[in-house]
Amino acid sequence: MIKIYNLTATVNVENKVLKPDANGFRYVNLGALNVENTSGDYYLATNRTLNLFSSPTSLLNKRIRDKKLFGEYKHPKLTPEMRRELSMGESKNWIRRNLMLEDDRLALQIKAIDVFEDPKIIDKKTGKKKIMIKGWVRGFGPYGKIVEDALSNGDTSASFSIRVIANEYKANGRMEIEILIISTWDFVSSPGIAGSSDQFSVATESSEIRIEDIEAIEEYICHNCVVGEGDEMLELKEFVKSVRMVEPSRNNLLKDWR
Repeated sequence: MIKIYNLTATVNVENKVLKPDANGFRYVNLGALNVENTSGDYYLATNRTLNLFSSPTSLLNKRIRDKKLFGEYKHPKLTPEMRRELSMGESKNWIRRNLMLEDDRLALQIKAIDVFEDPKIIDKKTGKKKIMIKGWVRGFGPYGKIVEDALSNGDTSASFSIRVIANEYKANGRMEIEILIISTWDFVSSPGIAGSSDQFSVATESSEIRIEDIEAIEEYICHNCVVGEGDEMLELKEFVKSVRMVEPSRNNLLKDWR
């Protein structure tokens, strides 16, 4: 099952002031893989997921390369219209919103991300080491001061929550989740789990993506690809290509633009 997820990692949990570099970026925890959350869901470090951090063509690295990996203050909210659509079993506009950024909500910029093994923590079921995700973050945009205040205050736990499209399935006696697309990280005011540099908590507004919604976005791309390769179009194409790796197409729309 393909779903939109928001996963929260808390930083600054030890009441330490994070020192900025010359350009104001601080090195913080952004999450982890090969770990379980408190509900027992397991976040996989598959080659496909790890490739999101290394491939120059991924949405994540394109945004880093263009110096446009921004995040918002809090996650995108469901509008009344989107809630109505979801109640009718439609989520294509909710998918698009989770891939996009709104200028008036910007709160942070991430300039670089590191992904590395933590040899101290090994999953007992698989024998695999925990994969840490850390990045250089600074406050940016209309809500940037809130992020700066949190990161420069040793008495505050700052929380960054990743926006992803993921594949969820039952395996090894638990729900396993493979991240297919990383859109960005948002700043959330409510902290995650204390000490959660190695855990995630799943936000309540995760939602299933239907086959019909994927096909609706494919059709939108086909009808609008002549307009050009703007950021939205490139991001929607990446979405379709990524989810089609695990959800085969029922039509031939892809042939027109990939």
